Amino acid sequence: MKFNNSLTRKLLFFIVISSSILTLLITCLQLYIDYRTEVKSINSRIIQLKNSNHNTLAQSLWSMNIKQVNNILDGMLLFSDIQYLEVRVEKKLFAQSGKFRNENTISKQFGIEFTNLNKRNNVGSLLIVATLEAVHQRIFDKILIILASQGVKTFLVSIFILFIVHYLITRHLVTMSVCAQELNLDCLGTSLTLDRRKPRKPDELERVVIAFNEMQERMRLDLKNRINAEEALRESDSRFRAAFNSAQDCVLIWDKDYNYLYANQSAIDHVGTTPDKVIGENIRDGLGHVPDFMNLWMSRIDRVFETGEVMRVQDKQEIQGCFYHTDSIISPVYTTKKAVSSVCVVYRDVTELKQAEIALSQEKERLHVTLRSIGDGVITSDTNGRVTLINKIGEKLTGWTQVEAIGKDIKEVFNIINTKTRQKCENPVEKVLEAKTIIGLANHTNLISRDGTERMIADSGAPIFDTNSEIVGVVLVFRDVTENYRIEKQLQQSQKMEAIGTLAGGIAHDFNNMLGVITGNISYALTDLNKDGELYEVLSDIQKSSKQAQDLTHQLLTFSKGGAPIKKVSNINKLINDSAIFSLRGSKTNCIFKLSDELWTTEIDEGQINQVIGNLVINANQAMPNGGTITISTENAVINSKSGIPLSAGRYIIIAVEDQGVGISKKHLSNIFDPYFTTKQKGNGLGLATTYSIINNHGGHISVYSEIEQGTVFNMYLPASTKYVGKIEENEESKHTGQGKILIMDDQEPILDMTGRILNRMGYESTCTLDGSEAITKYKEAQSSYNAFDLVILDLTVPGGMGGLKTIIELLKIDPNVKAVVSSGYSNDPIMANYEDYGFCGVVPKPYTKAQLAEVLNKIFSKKG
Repeated sequence: MKFNNSLTRKLLFFIVISSSILTLLITCLQLYIDYRTEVKSINSRIIQLKNSNHNTLAQSLWSMNIKQVNNILDGMLLFSDIQYLEVRVEKKLFAQSGKFRNENTISKQFGIEFTNLNKRNNVGSLLIVATLEAVHQRIFDKILIILASQGVKTFLVSIFILFIVHYLITRHLVTMSVCAQELNLDCLGTSLTLDRRKPRKPDELERVVIAFNEMQERMRLDLKNRINAEEALRESDSRFRAAFNSAQDCVLIWDKDYNYLYANQSAIDHVGTTPDKVIGENIRDGLGHVPDFMNLWMSRIDRVFETGEVMRVQDKQEIQGCFYHTDSIISPVYTTKKAVSSVCVVYRDVTELKQAEIALSQEKERLHVTLRSIGDGVITSDTNGRVTLINKIGEKLTGWTQVEAIGKDIKEVFNIINTKTRQKCENPVEKVLEAKTIIGLANHTNLISRDGTERMIADSGAPIFDTNSEIVGVVLVFRDVTENYRIEKQLQQSQKMEAIGTLAGGIAHDFNNMLGVITGNISYALTDLNKDGELYEVLSDIQKSSKQAQDLTHQLLTFSKGGAPIKKVSNINKLINDSAIFSLRGSKTNCIFKLSDELWTTEIDEGQINQVIGNLVINANQAMPNGGTITISTENAVINSKSGIPLSAGRYIIIAVEDQGVGISKKHLSNIFDPYFTTKQKGNGLGLATTYSIINNHGGHISVYSEIEQGTVFNMYLPASTKYVGKIEENEESKHTGQGKILIMDDQEPILDMTGRILNRMGYESTCTLDGSEAITKYKEAQSSYNAFDLVILDLTVPGGMGGLKTIIELLKIDPNVKAVVSSGYSNDPIMANYEDYGFCGVVPKPYTKAQLAEVLNKIFSKKG
């Protein structure tokens, strides 16, 4: 087999190139899939590694055990592909393991949270870095193996295909070529024969042989006539070729037997061959490899020969692996006798034009799909402010469909007003055209939909430029931010409440200390007086006033950081009923209860929730000065993440308080939960602020809806509990007597004196200290002298000294069985609500009376006096 033949070399070249490209594409696809699988596996391993070590690592960070953290990191480093780990606490490096390199790595950073007392605390972050070097090495090894195996296969297949082509086609083409080269007028009788078995039916080669031999016969017969016309024909042919070869369009001429009679230079260049390989060939030779396309053109040629009509057609043709689009005109060529002798085809390559049309169509479709799918509303207009396009979201927000909106004035479709002034906003199209750049439109903008619905939006506008940098229109992009604005306002409300609560809590703490001395000493003095005496009556009035002052400080505390609720499981239907009836005693207002019999239980501070119901019922009663009806209802509800209520998904109970009063104006509605905000002549403005804080501290939410002269509805959501609620027992005023020693620690000497007198009256020997350090010292001394204290009362907050929490920790080290009572008028910590978790056996909030102290002592010493 000889490879010096041009066709053989080309065939070998195209086989090798095509096979190599296909092999390369398949190899790249396989390697890409393998690489993604490897990387995905590493990412999964990182996440699994983080999940399996999160709790242990969070507990170690919570306790700041760096040794344990290092051990955990070293253990995680043993996993394959893990290169480097580090733990940061408050953005500072706490521990690390391994060596960090930036190249060929995957890194993931996770937050570390520790749950303590049902509160999730962010204690640090974990960075895991995995190396890709092993993955790259494995991929490289696969490349070598695949390329080697595919190269051998390509070589063998190419050789086999070349052998078949050479045996069946190429060697015969060479024979035909040699015969054609030796053809001349002196040897027209030499017949062309091929060295092969004659096929049963003539194939293409056989037809070429027959055609070649018939051609020789015709040449012999026509030689004489042609010699006479040769000179004239040569001159005519010269003019013909000059004209057609200079044409930019491609020109081909076929005879009735589908043989190429002529091809101009443009056609030769388009096909990528030489004239001698086109002229004289049959259409079957040129298009034999695409039978459908060949038969189509043969039928066209036959039709023109039969009808003599001119045809115009457009085709998509594959040549040497590339697709070409052509626009063709097929015309008949007549003889002097007006018979069709041949067919002339003039065609133009319109591939680039077609590709440009397709690209433009695809780009238009992509733009259309993008605009219809984008999450923001989009409206485009011309320079006159007429709508030219509106996407799906734009249709939803404006209420106008694209069919209805196109051609409308932008001000009619995009109807926007200022949220605060309620005045129409400036035309956004005019603003963009004036600025000639991207602009953000005014804040506090409301979009009024076609049906009257108002939505707060954030929007921007930009000019649309043509290829000459001239503005041809404006595009407006906008989105609904109503919910975001509402959440932001709620956040501002919470921050405002927190700041004021801190101030109120501090004031309440100091006032409670002073109030504690008054109430405690009065309760002590009343035990020594005759109930019929004038002094007893005076002190009783003072005690009542002190109770009112105590209620005021309690309101301050409930929305301060120190107002953590002391919860217990409760079915609050009875609490609601009792609180509402008590608050409406003596009024003209009627109360209707719609309380669910199957209401879920909830964990609440009954005193605080009683205060909430009382506040709302009193407000509702005052909103109806001529009397009316208050409706209070309860029901169960399951809230999900799509409910729009700012609460975690789960089970809740809903308490609704509805009145028929004067209502609340919209300008006041956003301020009703602010401390000291009130529209009443009498009132301190703490009722609803306290209510808001209580519900918030219970993990719930409160909302309000009101219409002027139609009434107001407050809806409160409280988390439901799965715990059983026991029978509620009525509290009785307690008395107590006993014996032993009690240690009292408080930074206020008047409180020490007052508490000491009460305890001495009960029969106890009391010892007073001003801070925790002194209390610890006295406790140690009493233990060493075998005259230990029976009880310790510790103030939780001691400015500038050791408070109750640190004191109980040290006392437990000295005596694990120590009995201690925590007392405070204010605290940031949940110690008062969960005192047993911190080692205390009782709690007595300030200010307290002799009876309240007696109740605590009865509980601790398990006897009543």
